Amino acid sequence: MSLGDTYLKGLKDTGWQFGSRLTTEHVWDAFIILCLLEDKRHGNHCLQVPHTGLQKDRNKDFILNGQPGVVDHACNKCYRIHLTPSGKIRHCHPIVGDRLNMGHPFVLCEEPVTRPDSKLCSNPELKEFERKNKEKRASNFILKEQFRHTQASQPVDTLSTKQIDHVDDDAAVPPPDPCPSKSAAGNRVAKAQFSRKRTHNEQTLVCPCGIIYARATMFGAEAVSNFLVMVQNAFSVPGAKKPEQIFYDTNCLAHQQAEKSFPWFKGIRMCVDVWHFLNKHQVTHKYCQEHCNPIQYPELLDEFGKWFFNTSVAEQINAWLQGYHSIVHEMLPDKFDFFLDKMIMRRNIEHLKKLQEQGHNPQALED
Repeated sequence: MSLGDTYLKGLKDTGWQFGSRLTTEHVWDAFIILCLLEDKRHGNHCLQVPHTGLQKDRNKDFILNGQPGVVDHACNKCYRIHLTPSGKIRHCHPIVGDRLNMGHPFVLCEEPVTRPDSKLCSNPELKEFERKNKEKRASNFILKEQFRHTQASQPVDTLSTKQIDHVDDDAAVPPPDPCPSKSAAGNRVAKAQFSRKRTHNEQTLVCPCGIIYARATMFGAEAVSNFLVMVQNAFSVPGAKKPEQIFYDTNCLAHQQAEKSFPWFKGIRMCVDVWHFLNKHQVTHKYCQEHCNPIQYPELLDEFGKWFFNTSVAEQINAWLQGYHSIVHEMLPDKFDFFLDKMIMRRNIEHLKKLQEQGHNPQALED
């Protein structure tokens, strides 16, 4: 027997009330406590843990104020002051957006899922639907249905060819059926889904220097309208400043929607990132070539004619985030958001130190 086993056995014999085996719950609780302690330490506050409250309350600070220390970030790799040939000074502080195939289970109601392995929330009506669905799949229900079909009576004269000699002219004739048409209520039938739904993807906004500016969950699809809403919300927190340039792989569609329905984007240049523009967008697409071609903006090129900003940085960051896919796959929404936001925050802190060491002069962007 090893010395460790001997020590643990001795503790057990003395009536030690706590277990000695490290579990996933212990690691997760330690991570939460460490993150909360660090947050309070940066704000010079004392951590108070109440006996009530919801887990989602921990995420309010990220929602209302964004990632700490980066909402006004600027450095030599993501901010540039460009002098045009006409002598005009142009500021360029772009942001890059991209999606990541990562998500969590969720339900379309206000009540939270009760357990990670549960399909429904605590709504009693939905639980009754689930009970009936399980009952319908049970073997005794299936056998009852088969027996009921065998007892159904069959008509005797279904093949009768008896001639009808007389028809009463005064008999009421039913009115003809109207022409077929669609119901005013539509042709969609409400159905109950008893399998878990999952979010569609995670969307990230990244500075060209590698600082992760924001993250959001797309529940149904990566619609360009959802992306525009995310960008507007991310740059509407206190201290944030609108980017002069937005890189996105489908900006040709996003730019058209922004012109029609999102006045907030007026004055912001929206280009397709270089790789997607060269490989995924058609040369014959007139609108894309006229409005989303990055070569039209000289501030994106350095003095040697090369691209000044890394417009593929979001895909590189998403490759890092993908490493947490197996960890967060079964997390519920509140835990999922808390974990990813904290990991992003910790990475940003380390990356800011790296930018400082490399001489890129990270600083707060002034008005």
